[in-house]
Amino acid sequence: EAQPAEAQPAEAQPAEAARNEKGPQKAESTVPRWGGKDPEGGENVWSEAPSQVFAVRGPKYLSDKKKVPSERALLATAGLDILFHRTAAGVNKGCRLVDRPDSFLAKHAASGARGVFVLALNFMMPWGCFVAYLTPRPDPSTGQRPLSPLGSDPRVDTLLSQLGEDVFCRARLKMVPHVVKGSWGIKKMVGTKPAIIGKVLRTVHSQGELCPATKSQGRTKSGAQFGNWVEIQLDSSLNRAAKYLISAASNKGVVMDMGVLLQAETSAELPERLLGALRVHRLSGVSSSESFNQGAGERGDEDI
Repeated sequence: EAQPAEAQPAEAQPAEAARNEKGPQKAESTVPRWGGKDPEGGENVWSEAPSQVFAVRGPKYLSDKKKVPSERALLATAGLDILFHRTAAGVNKGCRLVDRPDSFLAKHAASGARGVFVLALNFMMPWGCFVAYLTPRPDPSTGQRPLSPLGSDPRVDTLLSQLGEDVFCRARLKMVPHVVKGSWGIKKMVGTKPAIIGKVLRTVHSQGELCPATKSQGRTKSGAQFGNWVEIQLDSSLNRAAKYLISAASNKGVVMDMGVLLQAETSAELPERLLGALRVHRLSGVSSSESFNQGAGERGDEDI
C-alpha cells in the first residue's frame, strides 16, 4: 500500500461535516497497535509495556539507593509513528509533527479530541522520525480522558507541570530500555541503564495552544503554561548510542520496551513513576512504510 496521501483543501469541508455528524473520530498512528492475546506477539506493531518491568528510584532512594518496580505509568501510550523524510517522489516532508498531516499529532489536532493533552517524544533519525505519543488515562468513572495531564498524582504533578520548560526537561527527562526478546548481543548492548536524554541528545521543545483545562492546572513553576500538546524533538542522528537503540528496536527479531520518566531528586518527588511505557514488536519496516500496514492482528487503536 502506498503512503497515505496528504489531505487536500477541497476535502476539508466534507471531512469536517462528517466529523460533526459522527462525533469525535479516532486519531491513528502510522504503526498499528497490537491487539492479540500474546503480549509479545505480532510484527510491525506497538503496545503499552507493563510498567513493573522498569526499576525506578524507591521511596528512600536518597539514603538507601534502592530501586523498585514502577507503578502503572501515569500516561497511556496512544500511538507510534514511523515517518520518513522523503516521499516516493523525493519530497522532503521534514520532522515537525504538526506540519505533517500523516502524523498522529496532526490527526489528533484535527479530531474531535483535540483538547486532550498529548506528549510527543520525537526521536529524529537520518531517515526520518520515530515518535511515541502519550495521553492522560480515561477517568474510570466517566470513561472520558481529562484534558490536562495534571491532577491524578500530586507527587508527579510537581515534575510534570515543568514539562514545557527546556532547561528542566534536559536535566530530568530520562529513558529506560528493556529488551524483551532479542539476541544476547542486543540485550547486552542495549542494557537496562536509564539515561538522561538531554545530556546525550540535542533537544528542542514546542507546544500547542492553551486549552481551558491547562489554564488553571497547566502552570509551571515560573508561572508559564504548557499547551494541549508538547513535542520534544530528540536529535538522534549524530549520537551513536541513540541510533543503535532505535536500530535495535527496528530489528525484525526484537521486542523492546522503552520507559520514559522525569527523574526525582528530592524526597517529596520519590518514589519515581513512569510517565509512559512503549513496547515495539519486531519493527522490520523502517526501510519501507508499507510494512506498517500489515501484521496488526486484532487492531486495538487507542481512542482519544
